[in-house]
Amino acid sequence: MYIAFFHDISYSAFMDKSRWLLVIGALTVVNLVLFWKYSFIATIIFLILTFVQYKIFPIKHEFLIWFFLLLGGGIIEIFFVNYLHAWTYARPDFFGIPLYMPFLWSFLGTLLIAIYLEKNKIKN
Repeated sequence: MYIAFFHDISYSAFMDKSRWLLVIGALTVVNLVLFWKYSFIATIIFLILTFVQYKIFPIKHEFLIWFFLLLGGGIIEIFFVNYLHAWTYARPDFFGIPLYMPFLWSFLGTLLIAIYLEKNKIKN
């Protein structure tokens, strides 16, 4: 019975990239809800999710895009928090923001690009 259940699942349905990309996006929310108090653990999980997303659906120049989003997202977040005083964080790690915030911005940026490319079936 156990083997028959998995035999009925088609490989194409199981490996549908768009579904996996959405699952990774949902895991992002779970990561933030569960580990917002533990910045280092949340950062490691974001790095793991980034690697998994890259293996499922690599995009052109992903590391370069990821790196610029890491720097840009972190700098903009620090600017809004420290200079514009737009909001504050309960547990800031450096410059008024949690450690995971730049990694969140870079991960979400590459994830959204991958979802867009998969949705429109654009070859990169």
